[in-house]
Amino acid sequence: MGGNHRVSIWHGIPRDQLCWWPVTITCKCDGCGLCVTSCPVEALAFDHSLGIPFMNHMHRCIVGCTTCATVCPKEAIILPGRDAIQHVIAERGLAGRARKELRLYRKRYEGVLLLPYVPRDPDDIQDLGSLN
Repeated sequence: MGGNHRVSIWHGIPRDQLCWWPVTITCKCDGCGLCVTSCPVEALAFDHSLGIPFMNHMHRCIVGCTTCATVCPKEAIILPGRDAIQHVIAERGLAGRARKELRLYRKRYEGVLLLPYVPRDPDDIQDLGSLN
């Protein structure tokens, strides 16, 4: 298990004050388990008798992560919308905080971009797949 499974604060906000975790639409779920086995922090569990996943550790969820919903072939997992997180970011001034953290801890976050290509057109993003 990796990630922030022990993080109790997200950008200065207590994790229990943030509503970010998946909900299973059980009537759509086929019980494949991709959501559970793909979760990087083991926040989901699987009820084998019912054949459905459920949120076992809601505050383990990585704020902004959508892995479980993204991999679900039946679209049976829902999460708060992007706008919910963007609202918190704007309301709490988190972008400014992140910039300050980047400056203060420069060495921690420092890296070198190996591919000096930044798409200028959203359609060009699709072309990145052909670089592999």
